[in-house]
Formats: sequence, structure tokens, C-alpha cells
Amino acid sequence: MKIIFFCLSLMLSLIIFSQNTFTDTRDGKEYKTVTIGNQIWMTENLAFKADSGCLTYYKNTDSIGKYGYYYSWKTALNVCPQGWHLPSAVNYQTLIDTLTNNGNDAYRALLPNGKSGFNAYLLGNYLDSLTLDNKDYFAGYWTASTIYLPDYINDEKLKNIESVKNDTTMAWVLNMVRIFKYAQLEFCGKESYNFVRCVRTDIHTNE
Repeated sequence: MKIIFFCLSLMLSLIIFSQNTFTDTRDGKEYKTVTIGNQIWMTENLAFKADSGCLTYYKNTDSIGKYGYYYSWKTALNVCPQGWHLPSAVNYQTLIDTLTNNGNDAYRALLPNGKSGFNAYLLGNYLDSLTLDNKDYFAGYWTASTIYLPDYINDEKLKNIESVKNDTTMAWVLNMVRIFKYAQLEFCGKESYNFVRCVRTDIHTNE
């Protein structure tokens, strides 16, 4: 019985964390990928130089190969290569749930050398095009999902103010915070620059 349980556990771990590679034909860069549950993720931050809306770590181009670019939300929406897309909030929540439902601490599993193989570096984000903040403390990964503010406001008068009803200035991000040791979806202003992880687009993974 113990042998059967061990074999099933081993098979499950292989299904969740199987690895491969992908080459971006736009610039020839090869990315490692990992299958976590039924989603295929890049295990590296996207490092494609867009025409605009991308910044390097401390404006140092030598860091691109390891850390990729920080992107504005507008650029992030369409920067993933063909066959891949910027994850939705649902994609990231599915990732977190897959890890936790299989007995993993999602925060630790997503870090470099963590069990998932996702390799998320905590390198902060740019609050605007000039200011890198939260280095070594925080990592933010864009989603394609915009926040609808009235859904998160309890005050009925406030949520019916026209400027609030029409506000589209924030999007969901996967936030990873060292001091609290969590990985969860939170709000972020679209004027910020965050990392991008692309997820494979197909019948099983597209959201």
C-alpha cells in the first residue's frame, strides 16, 4: 500500500512540474517552461524588447538575460509571443490553487529553486518610468485583468460616483511579498511597470 501511495505521489509531482523549452522566434531567445496542473508557464521573466513601455533592472541592460524587462500594463497586454498570452487573474489564481491543493506553500514554491520551477525573483517594480521600488522585498506580475472598482467598495454613494464607476486605472497583479511570505492577487495602478510571465495559449490553458 505504501508503495502504491509513493508511486501515485511521484506521478502527481511529474504531472504538475514537468519541464520543457520554448524559443521566441522574434529574437531567438530560449525560455524554459514548466507545466503546473493544466497550465504551461514560462519559468523566466519575459525579456523581449518592446518598442516602448519596458525598463530594465536599475536601467542595467546586462540584467536582461537573467531578470527580463519590467513592462507597463499597456505594453504587457500584447508583448507575449505567438501561442502565449499575458495571464488573466484566473490563470494566476489557478496556479496558486494548484500548488496549495497539492500540499505546497505557494509563496515558497514560486521562488527561485522552489518546488514549482516557476522561479520568481523578488526585484520590486517601477512605480513610474523612473522609480524602482521594493527591491528584495516584493515582486509583481501583470495580469490582463482590469479592476472594476465598484465591486470592491462598500459605500453605495461612493461606488455610484461617475468617476469611480468609470475608473479603469488599476489591474490585478500576482504579488509576492517577502515580509509576509505570501503570493496572492492584488490591485496595482497601470502606470506602474511590473514583470511579465507568459502562459501557453491552447484549449486547456486559455482564459
